[in-house]
Amino acid sequence: MTEETDEELMCRYCSGHDDALGALYRRHRPALLAAMRRAASRSEAEDVVQETFLRVHRARSTFRRGELVRPWLWTIAYNVAKDLARRAARRPELVGLPVVPRTANDQTARPVERAESATLLGRALGALSPMLRETAVAHWLEERDFDEIARERGERAGTMRVRAHRACVRLRELLAPDLLAA
Repeated sequence: MTEETDEELMCRYCSGHDDALGALYRRHRPALLAAMRRAASRSEAEDVVQETFLRVHRARSTFRRGELVRPWLWTIAYNVAKDLARRAARRPELVGLPVVPRTANDQTARPVERAESATLLGRALGALSPMLRETAVAHWLEERDFDEIARERGERAGTMRVRAHRACVRLRELLAPDLLAA
């Protein structure tokens, strides 16, 4: 019995055979992981590979039969890695903002510090326009990506990026006096 090609597996997956995606994953994971490991940590490389196959799953309806799977797959992986790098480069914007604990049982800060940080940030967020505040909260606090926020609001991802940047600049201005006094 001959092994199915990537294209045959993808066609089977598009036709509803979920096991075909597993076969593609097992076939391409080692090479993708090795390539990503050159630029990222093991956990980041794993994240890229997982996100790549999640996007393959989501985009299966756009796959054109007859096209080669490998270049399509690697293009998706490249874009995922670029998104990860952009996200990592964007995080320095948050330097200087008070740390808001993610959960009520977060033990990295004392309760008083957590409450003060949350109060300062809440006050500053309240001073933003509703559009900037909603975008900032969705992106930074809820950790949602710009594409998702844009789809939800029926707008472009670029618009969400601009709003998030403007919100960050304004939050820095609003929080600077409190941060310098601390």
